[in-house]
Amino acid sequence: MTDRADPPPSVRPRLFVRGGKAERMREAPLRVDWKLPCGTSAGGRESGSDPAQAAVRAELLALIDFSQLNGIFENFLEVTGLPISIIDLDARVLASSRWQRLCLDFHRANPITLAGCIQSDTELSRRMEAGSDCAIYQCVNGLTDCATPLVIEGVHVANLFTGQFLLDEPDPDFFRRQGRRCGFDEAAYSEALAEVPVVSRDRIQAILKLLRGLAQQIASQSLANAKLESTRRVLQTVIDTIPHTVFWKDAQSRYLGCNRAVARMAAVADPEDIIGKTDYDLPWRELAELYRRQDARVMATGVAEHHRLEPVHPAGGSVRWMETSKVPLRDAQGQVVGVLGMSQDITERKRTEEELAHAKEAAEHANRAKSAFLATMSHEIRTPLHVIVGLAHLLRRDLIDPVHRQRLDQLCANSDHLLALLNDVLDFSKIEADRLILDHTPFRLDALVDQVRSTLARPALEKGVALTFAVAPDLRYATVQGDPLRLAQVLLNLGGNAIKFTDRGEVRIEIDGRPEGRGRLRLRFTVRDTGIGIAPADRQRLFQPFTQGDSSPTRSRGGTGLGLAISQRLVGLMGGTIKVQSRLGKGSRFRFDIVLPRAAEVPEPAAPGCTDLGGRRILVVEDHPLAQEILFEMLEDLGCEVEVASDGAEAVACAQAYPYDLILMDMQMPRMDGLAATRAIRALPDYRSVPIIALTANAFAEDRRRCLEAGMNGHVGKPVTPAALTAALAQWLPDLDSPARGTPAPPDDPLVDALAAIPGLDASRGLRGSRLELAEYRTLLVRFIAMHGEDIARVRERLGDGELDEARTILHNLKGISGFVGAASLAARATALHAALRAGADPATLDPLVHACDAELGALAEAVRALPLPAA
Repeated sequence: MTDRADPPPSVRPRLFVRGGKAERMREAPLRVDWKLPCGTSAGGRESGSDPAQAAVRAELLALIDFSQLNGIFENFLEVTGLPISIIDLDARVLASSRWQRLCLDFHRANPITLAGCIQSDTELSRRMEAGSDCAIYQCVNGLTDCATPLVIEGVHVANLFTGQFLLDEPDPDFFRRQGRRCGFDEAAYSEALAEVPVVSRDRIQAILKLLRGLAQQIASQSLANAKLESTRRVLQTVIDTIPHTVFWKDAQSRYLGCNRAVARMAAVADPEDIIGKTDYDLPWRELAELYRRQDARVMATGVAEHHRLEPVHPAGGSVRWMETSKVPLRDAQGQVVGVLGMSQDITERKRTEEELAHAKEAAEHANRAKSAFLATMSHEIRTPLHVIVGLAHLLRRDLIDPVHRQRLDQLCANSDHLLALLNDVLDFSKIEADRLILDHTPFRLDALVDQVRSTLARPALEKGVALTFAVAPDLRYATVQGDPLRLAQVLLNLGGNAIKFTDRGEVRIEIDGRPEGRGRLRLRFTVRDTGIGIAPADRQRLFQPFTQGDSSPTRSRGGTGLGLAISQRLVGLMGGTIKVQSRLGKGSRFRFDIVLPRAAEVPEPAAPGCTDLGGRRILVVEDHPLAQEILFEMLEDLGCEVEVASDGAEAVACAQAYPYDLILMDMQMPRMDGLAATRAIRALPDYRSVPIIALTANAFAEDRRRCLEAGMNGHVGKPVTPAALTAALAQWLPDLDSPARGTPAPPDDPLVDALAAIPGLDASRGLRGSRLELAEYRTLLVRFIAMHGEDIARVRERLGDGELDEARTILHNLKGISGFVGAASLAARATALHAALRAGADPATLDPLVHACDAELGALAEAVRALPLPAA
């Protein structure tokens, strides 16, 4: 804080900026002209810091009013004799008192002493830049200067200087010699020296601490005020930017503030123009009482109200619908002093919602119409199909001519194909309409496997393709909860496709999985084949509806193009996705994972009794004359006493007049439909427990549910086959088993005697179970031996290699298909060997079982190969 002039090169310093880090060095010394006004830069000197740091300091300093420090520093000078200044790092004086006369009139006026002042200021600045909290320096002119940094928000923005004092009483001789050397007036110089205070080192540090604290307190307060004002402006800007209306009111519902959205609605220029007004003073005054009641309720209860729908009338506009939320406005003590509200204009949304509601109603109406159309079409198609299938079965029963029987077989096969197509279309339509509902019933995986195997066994045998199942041992008898019918449908679709596109080799269905936690199982289903494979381009569209794997004009595999699309949708409803891998000429692999909860054990179904239907009185309620005739003959063939009613009203009259053991009830009939007739019959005293079975052509689950809700016990879907009818009667009439009826083979046919002579073969069971005629049954047995004749040899090989799971899989498949073709003795031996393997029997126990099974299979193979051809 002494006067300065350019020092000689030996003392010319380099100033290090930002805590001593050399970002830039200046060759010129720090120069301050103390006679310049505060806030101006001395000497036109450059900034000593990088632009980013300088910008931060400038931003902080701009927020602080240093002018109020000038008076405080001047008063401090009057009391202590110590001048003070705050100078930023670019040598601009921010606040200052006047200086000691000794410096102003003498030391700063002479180039010799000015060099000492520059040296003092340079050293003090260097120490501040180096991070010193306080620096005291005695210059060569005999006076002492000191400095302390001014730090705001952690940033070194300036230095506070005080000085031009003495640490001890002055040495008169030193100052006399200095005055003579510089040519000072001795009397005046001595008089100015007498004004310089003497301050001890301890006292000056205390003074510096006080001044620094005072300066920083004032700076911090100014900074806080500036930030507060900045925050207020930012907050107002944010509130004004919000596209919704924002307002706050006092306890009397007077507006304390709002954003520009409110001002625009009120047609005023500035939000401040609304302050102090109430809703009675604004364009929506007709709703003011409603708003005041809402405000009062929120303030009285202290509970916010959200998403309240209310109209508002803006100035010069039509009514707008606002969704308003109001919360209590509280002071620092938590007392409710007003209400804060925000409203969102939802007029367009409300209009859109109304349009969507109308569109939804129209879509639901169209969906209901679509469902009604599908149900009607299902009924209209299934009813004549029921007649076709029924007549075919009745005709087939009576015909002996092989040519006629072959034609009827073709008729039945095409009817089955038509029915499958109809079921696929209806299933897909239900899925598309979100009307397909999955069941959640407990079932055993082994029962599912047996069902799939029994269905796929015949087409696999007819093509000469090996069909194998591999189920993880710990899952084979697991019980889970889900929809077994739909899961079987997926596996049958995938397995049927695999058989269809495989000309040789094997189709393998695998089930594996692991516990998922919380009593659930993650099941993985895989269907592999060694068929023709799928081209990459075809895989992209494989699951699209109405797309066939072979879509060429000469395609020979058939198919509706819906099976895979339905399967993918069904698996999706179960929470999985079917993935496919394939190579042309190498086969394909379809795989999906689903998670199902475990379930309690499912009891085995009780075996039906062995009595016939003689004396069972059945009422058939059906309006179609030909359908009446078909059902009548089917039931008569089963030994039933049958009566027919043509509509629901006639059925109620019959039930009032006669007792029946079971009623078969059509759904759609004139005068009174099946649901109304069922309710009326259930109201009769003697018919509360009589089984009533629906004859329905409707394939929707809700239609079946309506049957049960009306009081029916179950349903039989049209077209009705003798097997389906027998199964329904067996389920609902106790101790019932209908003997199979088939066309007997000619008594003089040698094939009959040859089949009967094979030990362990139940030919009648094979014929009945697979619905095959004699020639077909012989072909089936030949194919069975061709595919499974080496199974026991394969079992021996697997046992020798220690592959027990593979051996069990082979036996599991063998016992299932053996029962299917009527090889009862072989099935029993394969079952015993399979059970021993599951129980972990030792080789001494297994060897005789393997030998017995091998002998049984060998004997059967030899006998089958010797079978004669059927008689012409």
